[in-house]
Amino acid sequence: MVMSFLDIKEEDYIYQKHFVDEIVNVVFEKQTFKQCSFENINWESSIYRVDFDDCTFKNCDLSNLDFSNVSITHCSFENCKMIGSNFSLSVLKHVRFIECILKYSNFSFSRLEDTLISQSLMLGSSFNETKFKHTKIMESNLEECEFLHTLLKGMDFTTNQISGIKTTTESLIGLEINEFQALELVKLLGVIVK
Repeated sequence: MVMSFLDIKEEDYIYQKHFVDEIVNVVFEKQTFKQCSFENINWESSIYRVDFDDCTFKNCDLSNLDFSNVSITHCSFENCKMIGSNFSLSVLKHVRFIECILKYSNFSFSRLEDTLISQSLMLGSSFNETKFKHTKIMESNLEECEFLHTLLKGMDFTTNQISGIKTTTESLIGLEINEFQALELVKLLGVIVK
C-alpha cells in the first residue's frame, strides 16, 4: 500500500506502510513508524525544511534515503535497515541508533550532539568533517569507516571494531582505544609491528 506523507495525522501510529516519492513542507512530531519502508524520498529536494522531532522508527527500511540538510531531534531508530543513507550536512540532537544496519551511510559535514550509536553495523560509513558533541559510539562495527578531519577527542572506541578505519593522525588525538585497536591504528602510520 502506498500512502502519502500528507495523509499522516499527528495521532496516527504508522505500521507496515510503504512510502514512495518525494515530500515537501513536512514536520514529523511524536510519530511512531513500525515496519515501514521508504523509497525514492529526497528530503533535501523540498523547498521547505523537513524536521523530525520526537519520532520513533522500529524495524523500518530507510535504506538509500537522503536525509541531508535535515534536522533530527529526540528520535530513536531501533533495528532499522539504513544502508547507504545520507545524513550529510544534517543536525542530529538526542538521537539513538540501536541495533541498526548503517553500512555505507554518510554523516559527513553533519553535527551529532548527545547522540548514541550502539550495537550497529556501520561498515564503510563516512564521518568526514563531522562534529561530535557528547556523542557515544559503542559496541558497533566501524570497520573501514572514514573519520577524516573529524576530531575524536574524548570519544571511547574501546568496544567497537575498527579494522581498516581511515582517519588522520590529528583526528585521533584524545580518542580512547584498547591495546588491540592501537595495533590496528599503528598501520596508519606505515609502521609494521612484528
